[in-house]
Amino acid sequence: MNFDHDSDPKYHQNVDLNRRNSFNSYYRTDFDNNSISDLDRRSSNSLNHPQKAPSIISITNNVSTVGNSRSESDDNRDTRNNRDNRSIDTTSTASTLYRQVSYELHQVTSKQPLAITEGHKLVHTLKYYDLASVTFSGSIGSGIMITSATALRNGGPGSMLICFLIMTFCCYTVLCALCEMATYIPLPDAFSGYGTRYVDPAFGFATGYAYFFKYLVLAPSQMSAASAAIQYWVHRDTINPAVWISILLVLDVSSNYLGVNHYATVMRAFSIIKVVILFGMIIFSFTLAMGGGPNHDRTGFRYWRDPGAFASYKTLSGDSGRFAGFLATLLPCIYTLIGLEVYGIALGETASPMRRNIHKAHKLIFSIIPPFYCTLALLLGMIISHDDPNLIKSLTTSSNNAASSAFVIAIKNAGIPILPHIMNACILIFVFSASNTELYIAIRALYGLSVSGMAPTIFSKTNQRGVPIYSLAFCSTFALLGYMNAGTSSKIIFGYFVNVVTVFGLTTWISILISHLKFTNAVKAQGIERESEMYFVAPFAPYASYVTLTIVIILILIKNYTVFLDYAKYKTFDYKTFISGYIGIPIFFGLYFCYKFYHKTEIIRSEEVDLFFYKDVIDAEEEAYFRKQKSEE
Repeated sequence: MNFDHDSDPKYHQNVDLNRRNSFNSYYRTDFDNNSISDLDRRSSNSLNHPQKAPSIISITNNVSTVGNSRSESDDNRDTRNNRDNRSIDTTSTASTLYRQVSYELHQVTSKQPLAITEGHKLVHTLKYYDLASVTFSGSIGSGIMITSATALRNGGPGSMLICFLIMTFCCYTVLCALCEMATYIPLPDAFSGYGTRYVDPAFGFATGYAYFFKYLVLAPSQMSAASAAIQYWVHRDTINPAVWISILLVLDVSSNYLGVNHYATVMRAFSIIKVVILFGMIIFSFTLAMGGGPNHDRTGFRYWRDPGAFASYKTLSGDSGRFAGFLATLLPCIYTLIGLEVYGIALGETASPMRRNIHKAHKLIFSIIPPFYCTLALLLGMIISHDDPNLIKSLTTSSNNAASSAFVIAIKNAGIPILPHIMNACILIFVFSASNTELYIAIRALYGLSVSGMAPTIFSKTNQRGVPIYSLAFCSTFALLGYMNAGTSSKIIFGYFVNVVTVFGLTTWISILISHLKFTNAVKAQGIERESEMYFVAPFAPYASYVTLTIVIILILIKNYTVFLDYAKYKTFDYKTFISGYIGIPIFFGLYFCYKFYHKTEIIRSEEVDLFFYKDVIDAEEEAYFRKQKSEE
């Protein structure tokens, strides 16, 4: 199956032919009053917010002749927006009129139509390696370095590896689903945009805010972890953690204020460092397992045999205890791999050719992070036992730095004195760059909600560098939550952050999968050939999306079930963990139903899903890019 159409000379011809056939078969060419009314109803689905669209007849009156694909008003509109709309000039009168009318409707009803209004534009400069760098910087953080110790202790090496493999499968399906939608029509409001367009405007609203809330929480979470890493060298009684958090906050805000070009340069550097560190950890862990440490202890798979590959959860025993341990391992594994979809939030700043950059970023991301994480999970279970006394002690302390890392404990057990400090420096690099990226993502998520009409207009206002300046100010204010670490145990605060992040992250995955299923149903219902029309086709879709959706729904329900086990055993209910672990679910449904009842939105039928609005804009940009590239050869 050919997933990359860059080298296929027939691709663009097939896209244009299928687009014409789809319009000719689905949108009638006899524009009487009934068909005009029907077209009006269908065009309204292309809007990013469910305002009542003006009559399509009043707009089409501006088109002097239906048979002509261009008119004076069209030319004036193109001049205002500096857009090449030649790709919408087809031999199909129905196709041409529909696209022009759809565009006019969006111009009239949206104050910032798809982020093209002056003063609300982002800068389109990110290449595929920049999209990958955003993902590497945002997702390679405290998860693999710190929370992997909790995963190993809760379930043992076997449970930890299986959980990582399950999450890798889910992650792959979600990334493929997102890549197929993003390479078809890259939307500046990303996940919420696809939910709005393919499912229900209320669904897009809930998805957008759930994702936004996730990164409002993640940025201070990583700041808290970075502050804890510094406390490995400087105790909190010597210098208050608020000092380190203040420094980190200033650095994060400054780098995001400079503009996406400077930000991307910094993130590329951090991403390279992170990948090199991960590769070094793999080599070093393998060396320790093979007896290459100072003590020459060749552990191999010793700890998989004794005390065993599967650990029982706390005081439970037998098969039920091991199964409980396996389920308790899911939470830290989810936290480690959640967030690989973040490149989707940067679609609004992707450079041409957008589809190729998105696809190449998708391949680069999945070829590095999940394989590295699964390999490290395997090796970690080889170099340290899940019942290691130092590991158990580290999980009961209040710190959240290198002393809590299972890798550092394994290094100490091997008798290497200097490496724990080096590992703590690596943790600091990981979490600092992650906090920087997560602030960037929160800003762009709020910007996407604003340009789609789901947040105040002011949050899409950009400065000369293309930075949503008011979104930056708002999100930076919420980053002050990191100061909670100044007066409370960093491990406790970090645990609450992990719970909140995972529930919002899983709701985002569910939203992406549901949007993709609706997208594939709409493509089939409207007679579009996925193999020829799509730039990238998700493997095994839609079946893989159905399977993954089922798994993720189960995960979101059971990930914090241990609070009930602890209550049954100790008669003490940890309501803080319960609330932080499940609060995202009622928030998501509350957002969905409040928006739905207020705006009276409906789930969009597959036959009425708008698969064409804004696609021609992307087609025209890419055609212009390739024409320019060809002329320069």
